[in-house]
Amino acid sequence: MGRSSYPAKSTTKGGDEPRVGRAVWQDESMDTETLDCLKIGPDDATHVFLWLHGLGDSGHGHADVVRMLEFPDGIRAQFVLPHAPRRSVSVNNGAIMPAWYDIRSIGGGQHDIGGIRDAADRVSLFIDRELDRGVPAERIFLCGFSQGGCVALHIALRYPERLGCAVGLSTYMADVASLDAEAAPENADLPVFLGHGLRDPMVPISAMSHAKDKLESLGHEVTCATYPMEHAICPEEVADLGLWLRPRL
Repeated sequence: MGRSSYPAKSTTKGGDEPRVGRAVWQDESMDTETLDCLKIGPDDATHVFLWLHGLGDSGHGHADVVRMLEFPDGIRAQFVLPHAPRRSVSVNNGAIMPAWYDIRSIGGGQHDIGGIRDAADRVSLFIDRELDRGVPAERIFLCGFSQGGCVALHIALRYPERLGCAVGLSTYMADVASLDAEAAPENADLPVFLGHGLRDPMVPISAMSHAKDKLESLGHEVTCATYPMEHAICPEEVADLGLWLRPRL
């Protein structure tokens, strides 16, 4: 659909948070074709970060995380944190919860490729909207945790305009087999940051290694970092990410 078409086939109070510096906390309702989101930061931002949460969470769950990121003077960053739709999740006995796509088994052996593609299409509309607002594509950054990281990587490697970078935290890659045919040449050497917990019981550390190998085989510059944690994001990881982002802004 438009620019979003691919080549052929920790918690916070959220919306009632106060203004912090120039950051504006705002829940924004989108039309039914897209998703609701939390926006943090000025509307005249020079750089936009699209940040996707994990299973059972919402954009509010990562508000404190993005607030920890520090940028050089002159960088006005806005974070757009979409909320995943509620859906049945097989691995949780069919319970209804926020999810970008279905999880069929622990370890991710059976990926819901159709669900991932649907989520990617819907999230890509946020990129299209930023482009329509005049934000250059190379100043749009795709980031995500766990499920959200999987969707972020899926989009970043296939999006038909050059983006800023991709960030995957405690995540994995799915639909890898289609990348040889679908990878967008505009993002062929997109820099990627991968962070992971050494004691992650949900997404094994080997998932990061597999993602790194695939990404490097496609020509990407990949930076990997590990931390003594489980399935989470820690302050040290956020600090490392901030340092990694600086020369890429």
